[in-house]
Amino acid sequence: MQAKPRVLQAAINAIMPLIVYSWAKVSIGQMADLSVQFTFALLLDDSNDGRGAGMESFFQDLVEHLHRPQRNAHYGPFCSLSLFRSALDWSTCAHNHPQFLRRLNGLGQFVGASLFPGTQARERELMLQITSAMPHLEHFEIFVNDVGSVYQEFDRVDGQATLVRNYVRCGPQVSIKEGLDHIASDAIARSEILRRAFCDNKDMDPHVAARVEAFYQGYFTWHLSDPPYRLRELGDRGGDSAAARRFRDYLVAGAQAAVDAEHWAYPSIAVMAEA
Repeated sequence: MQAKPRVLQAAINAIMPLIVYSWAKVSIGQMADLSVQFTFALLLDDSNDGRGAGMESFFQDLVEHLHRPQRNAHYGPFCSLSLFRSALDWSTCAHNHPQFLRRLNGLGQFVGASLFPGTQARERELMLQITSAMPHLEHFEIFVNDVGSVYQEFDRVDGQATLVRNYVRCGPQVSIKEGLDHIASDAIARSEILRRAFCDNKDMDPHVAARVEAFYQGYFTWHLSDPPYRLRELGDRGGDSAAARRFRDYLVAGAQAAVDAEHWAYPSIAVMAEA
């Protein structure tokens, strides 16, 4: 897989904060492995080259784990299998997707499984709670990302489908606003389920609850503070309504919690290229 240094650096700068925010409960080594995986995914998702010659070995490399062979060593057999299956589904599904295919290319199972490293015995002990968390995390990850991406992707000219636009295309006389409202309602519902079932549930194992809550908070922080989503621009254009003022308050909170990718991913690609 080939990418220009500036494109690769931009992808690293986008992914590193996501991992720091949302996988705050895992080790530094696991953060590094996950950063590589999601950087690969971002580069592929944003590619406009029609899967050119530089992508010829990507699928085989993904299957054989050549780019990060130690990644699955952090996990028990169930979570390791889920990581593999989700990556496999994501790399082979279509971009023009209704909700079923959207779940495949959202890496939702990968996200859910990657939050719970541990031995086989520990995985077996927490199996019920892990398998309860993963379906909710899968939907949460997708719908929050689609809501957060609407403004950024609205004026794209590359023709890539989005879930909002697919609702408009597939539904009978559905407007852009109605499609966005539908996805926003799903995102809110999934957020509330995660909060009630895991973060506020005293019967939940603290190990599972802490990781779900860290991802829940970190994923929102990433969308609020990551420049490519252009949410600060959206907030500036929101006028002086109560909703716009509240949204800007969230943006300020996200900026206060933000991290500098250069403090976590170094040396830079430019420095390594010059070495």
